[in-house]
Amino acid sequence: MDALTNMDVLRALDSMILSVSGWRGIFALSGDENDPTGEVKPEFLALAALAADVFADYLHGLFPGEMLPITIGKDTRPTGGAIARAVLGTLLARNIPCEYTGTAAIPEIIAWSRGRGGFVYVSASHNPIGHNGLKFGVRGGGVLAGGEAAKLISLFRASCSRPDAADRALFLLGQCEGEQCARIFCAPEKTKSWVLRSYLNFVRPSAKRKAPILPRRIGIGVDFNGSARCVSIDKALLKSMGIHVFAINDRPGEIVHGIIPEGKNLEPAAAFLEALRSGSAPGFPGKHGEAGFAYTCDCDGDRGNLVYFDEAASRARILSAQEVFALSVLGELSRLRGTQKTAVVCNGPTSMRIDEIARVFGAQVFRAEAGEANVVGLAQKKRRGGYRVKISGEGSNGGSIVFPSKVRDPLNTILAIVKLLFGSGFKRWCALSGQGHKYRERYTLADIMGTLPVFATTGVTEERASLVLRETDQGAIKGRFQVEFEAWWEEHREELLRVYGIASWTAISTNGMTERRGISDFSLSGTGGLKILFSDSRGEALAFMWMRGSATERVFRILCDARNSPALESFLLSEERRLLLKANPS
Repeated sequence: MDALTNMDVLRALDSMILSVSGWRGIFALSGDENDPTGEVKPEFLALAALAADVFADYLHGLFPGEMLPITIGKDTRPTGGAIARAVLGTLLARNIPCEYTGTAAIPEIIAWSRGRGGFVYVSASHNPIGHNGLKFGVRGGGVLAGGEAAKLISLFRASCSRPDAADRALFLLGQCEGEQCARIFCAPEKTKSWVLRSYLNFVRPSAKRKAPILPRRIGIGVDFNGSARCVSIDKALLKSMGIHVFAINDRPGEIVHGIIPEGKNLEPAAAFLEALRSGSAPGFPGKHGEAGFAYTCDCDGDRGNLVYFDEAASRARILSAQEVFALSVLGELSRLRGTQKTAVVCNGPTSMRIDEIARVFGAQVFRAEAGEANVVGLAQKKRRGGYRVKISGEGSNGGSIVFPSKVRDPLNTILAIVKLLFGSGFKRWCALSGQGHKYRERYTLADIMGTLPVFATTGVTEERASLVLRETDQGAIKGRFQVEFEAWWEEHREELLRVYGIASWTAISTNGMTERRGISDFSLSGTGGLKILFSDSRGEALAFMWMRGSATERVFRILCDARNSPALESFLLSEERRLLLKANPS
């Protein structure tokens, strides 16, 4: 570490992705993004210390004269402990009071710190195990909003560019060996117990139902995949409701498959659910016919997607992230009563099935740019405007945010589904949506799935959903795409009308919390989302293309959504991909 230079710091900084969604990079010493060991590159520990240093400056500027307590936590990535200690030692050296939770799901940290001070959370969310990163928050119960996140990023870049950056980092890392830092870092149990109690009290009002109220037995499987939720409240909360919980891979840090809870990473949960039903699940003797669905979490515990048991097919089925979010929206909207205007807030690539569900209940849908902070910010803005926004989230990753929470939480999804299974919401939904004939008294999750609007939507983790482009200027990419797209439209418009019923299109951009419809210059969407919405001759939306450079990975994401037509989704995505590659300089 003594040989650390300013050039080392700047090279490490250049490899990082800094966005409102978090700061991320490959922290593993080997540089391998799939490295499961705990050693950290020295220059990345230096970045962690400098990041905490500028966060201290930010806090002193935001709350002059106040000594806000900062809570530090981490997910179960093997590099997390060293990074958390670097942050802790730095903040203590800056005379900022700190608490350390050890391993904790990020919804725990946010619930605890919402009325206290702020937090620094060490995680790279769904990225591979060799990655790590940081998220920051202050009073209010969420990560820093876009504008504030940009200020902190600017301070961080300036700090890393100072001529004494390496020396400053070495000094700060030296503070991590101090007695106070060691005492707090090595004994997180008391803080963790407080945090869990706070989180349980925060979530429990959303649960409502206790064991005696559930009219029949229900079982839920969980594949924790060694995530931070292994040591969270999931088991205690669900058991307190009379729900049988069956868990696998529930030792923190034992990450046995890919982290992002989508696609093939849900296959272990599906196999576990089938084994529970058949009586072949190791450690759970006997058949557990009450186990109707299971969920899998990502490493920091803010996302969880589902598999359910289809009784008619006698097998478990994996739900797409978009379907999971649709269930959450249905679960929350179907329970709302009253005359107050209601809205759902989601991100740009969320499927239009949400619009159809919302329309049944008289709710409006508003979209923000992809990124949790953008969705949370727009939901808050709409509440100030008089809307009742009970649920928001990102359909593209299945993340549900149920007010008053300001962070995605798989328990939001689980509780919404439990409400659907045992409340009157499903019956109301069937009646209002013209599907009364599909309702039966002992309905299952499979029955609910059979009533959802049918859309074919690209999954964000599919290989066909991302591109690596030479051009890094997103506005320039989209400007050249516009030229290619408009020529394509003129060439194929008659075929599109004849084959798919597409009569017109409009371009929509989402930047931060602002959506602009009917834009004439695609390049003005910049680094935000760009959507091409296709409609039929009556003006009814049929499908869309969407694109945006990822804020957390060095890829360009594309996605298409089509009503009841996998063929149209496949065709549009193929054409979108082809036109983008044609617009990309060789």
